[in-house]
Amino acid sequence: MTKLEQNLNYRMIRVGCWVGIVGALLYLGILSLPFPDKVVQIIAIFLGPIQIINSLGVYYYIRKNEETIYARYGLLFNVIGATLFTTMVITQFSVVAFVQDFRVDYPELKDALRASSGLGNIIQLGLDITFDTFISLGTAFLALGLTYVSRFPAWLGITGLFISAAGLSLNLFTFPYPPAESGYFDPGPFYGLFVLIISIIILIKTGKPGVRELVRA
Repeated sequence: MTKLEQNLNYRMIRVGCWVGIVGALLYLGILSLPFPDKVVQIIAIFLGPIQIINSLGVYYYIRKNEETIYARYGLLFNVIGATLFTTMVITQFSVVAFVQDFRVDYPELKDALRASSGLGNIIQLGLDITFDTFISLGTAFLALGLTYVSRFPAWLGITGLFISAAGLSLNLFTFPYPPAESGYFDPGPFYGLFVLIISIIILIKTGKPGVRELVRA
């Protein structure tokens, strides 16, 4: 590997982790703080691309220290999962927006609109469990890959495996409805915390942190 390639991989790691930290904080923020609806929509739409950039950073960090197939599986599943997430939230927002507009313009069609809204929710729920499956497997494989990195805390990789297994099991158990709508807790914040923590640790272990890296990338 040339010095140029090594430098590029290093920047992929650093930028990926910075983006992951920002994304995790935004995700946890919209779950706990009263953001305006439009802000929530914009953040939610960009969480998928943010997840892809972060997964690339984690992948290159694992690859830099240990060549393992689990990192490749994790990257692949997370990219698919992030794409499904963006598809899911855009579908959800579109259904809600169109139904609200038609209710105002055509109040006589409220029964038909209610049925259309229900159909849209069914599609969204299907995309939701599909996303949960891929993102759980992706997180599990990356967490497993991190356990192969000698300088990375093995307990944290194992924690990621547990979060993924528990989250996916809970989502499958409550299918077709999300856990939070079935009287259980939402496992989503645990995924966000995991991304936040591993991104911070990787930044610490790969050099002196600097926000300017995002601009120089």
